[in-house]
Amino acid sequence: KCGFEAKDGGALMRATLGVVALVVSRLVFFSSANGDEADLHREPAEGRSLVAARSTHDARCIAVHSQHKSGGVTVFRTAGDALKKEDQDSYFLDCDHWNWHWESNPSSIDYPGYCIFRRGISTERTRMIYNGFVLFMANHPLWHPSRCTWITVFRNPVDRLVSARFYCANKHEARNMDPLCGSKTPNPEWYQHATTAQWADYWGNYLFRELLFHPSLASKALARAPSYSPARYKELLKVAETDHHNMIQDKHRAAGHLNATSTFNVKPGVWAWETWKFLLDDGDEPSTPHGHDNLADVLELLASQEQPMFHVLGVLERWDDSMRALDCLAPLPAGAAWGQSAGTHVVTHGSGGWKEQETRAKAAARESDYVKSRVSADIAIYEHVLELFDAQYDRAVEACPAPHRAPPTQARQRAGLPGPPIAPHKTQPSSPSQLPGSSPSSDPNHSAVAQDKWWKGAHPDPQRPPTTPTAGGRLSNKG
Repeated sequence: KCGFEAKDGGALMRATLGVVALVVSRLVFFSSANGDEADLHREPAEGRSLVAARSTHDARCIAVHSQHKSGGVTVFRTAGDALKKEDQDSYFLDCDHWNWHWESNPSSIDYPGYCIFRRGISTERTRMIYNGFVLFMANHPLWHPSRCTWITVFRNPVDRLVSARFYCANKHEARNMDPLCGSKTPNPEWYQHATTAQWADYWGNYLFRELLFHPSLASKALARAPSYSPARYKELLKVAETDHHNMIQDKHRAAGHLNATSTFNVKPGVWAWETWKFLLDDGDEPSTPHGHDNLADVLELLASQEQPMFHVLGVLERWDDSMRALDCLAPLPAGAAWGQSAGTHVVTHGSGGWKEQETRAKAAARESDYVKSRVSADIAIYEHVLELFDAQYDRAVEACPAPHRAPPTQARQRAGLPGPPIAPHKTQPSSPSQLPGSSPSSDPNHSAVAQDKWWKGAHPDPQRPPTTPTAGGRLSNKG
C-alpha cells in the first residue's frame, strides 16, 4: 500500500539527483507533455506568482489538513460529503499513508514526500485533498492556496497527545494502519503499557514536525540540521530500504525507545513523520538553535496574510465558533450549515470504551512539567493559533453577521482572507453541534451503514496496482 517499485533504480536515482541544483525552497513537479496536465504544471510567466496567475474558472477545491485526534476526520468528511452530493464526479485525494513514498519523490531530493494523485486531474474539477500530509502539496499548482481553500483544526497539544496514546493502545487496526501510531507494530505491548511521559518522548512535537512539511519551510529546516549535507542526503537515498529502517531504528534504540531485540515490522517506507524526525536532527526541538529558528518560521507563516498556510483556522475547544467561522469563510454547497452537517459525521474511534482512563490521564498530563516540556513547541503553536483564531473570528463575524450574511466572496474580502470560497452560496448560521470525541450522534444518518463512505474510494485506491516511477521521475499507473 505504501511502496512504488522502480523498474530501473539507477535511472530513478539519476533523475532524482538531477534536481539538486534547484533552489531548495521551490518544488518542481513533472508532467506529461500534452493535455491539461502540461498547462497545469507550466511555470507562471516570469515575475508572476501562482496567485496572480490564478484561473477564474477553477472549480471548488478544498484542502483539509486533518490533524489526527483533533476533529479533522469530522471536518473532511463533512466537506467531502457536501461536495459529493453536489457533484458526483468530485475527486478526493487521501494524502496520508498509502499514496506517498520517499524514494519515489519526483520533486526534489531536499523534500521529504510527495502525494501521488491520478493523472489528468484539472483545475476545473471539483476536488479535495485531505489528511495529515497534505502540506506536502501546498505549492503544487493543483492544490495551491490561490486555487483551494485550506482548512485545519487545532487542539490542545497535551490533550491530543493523551488521546493519541489511548487510541493507539486500544485500536489494533490503528497500530497497523494509522501513521500517528508510528512503526512499533511488532511490539504492541509498548503501546498498551506506555505512560504519557513515554508517549511524549516518542511522539514529541508532532504538530510542529508536520507543519514543517510545508514546502516554504521544509528545505530550510532540513538545511539547518547539523548533520545535513547534500552528500549525506544522497547516501540516505541510496541505501536499501531495510538499511534505512535500521538507521531510524538505531536512533530510537539509542534514545531508549526500543529494547535490544525490538525490530520494526515495516512495510515499504516508514511513516513520513518518523523519517522527517530523523532528518531534522532535533530541528523539531525548540531548545536547539535550529529548532528555535524552525519554530519562528512556522509561527510567522501561520500569521501570514499574503501567503497563508491556512485560510480558515479552527480550534477543537471552540468547536461552535469554528463552525460559524467556516459558515462565513468557507461555506458548504447549497447553503448547508457546517455545525449541523458536522453533527452527523462525528467520529469517536470508539473512545467511549476508555474515556474515564483518558480523562484521568489528561488531568495528570496537564499538571506534568515534563510532558509539557516534551510538546513545548506544539504548545507555543497552539497558543499562537488561539490569538490568530480570535482575530479571524472577529473579522468573520463583522464581515458575515448572522442571520443576514454577506455573500461568501464579499465576506472573505472583508475579513482579509485570500483564496476562493468553497461554494458561491449564502449559508445559515450554524447551530451548536457535538464536539468530536463526545458520544456519537443519535441521528440515524450517523450510522456506518447510512453514511456515504466516499472516503473509502479516495484516489489512489490502495487496491489499485502500485504506481511506478517512469523515466524523468514522472509517475504512471500500470494496468
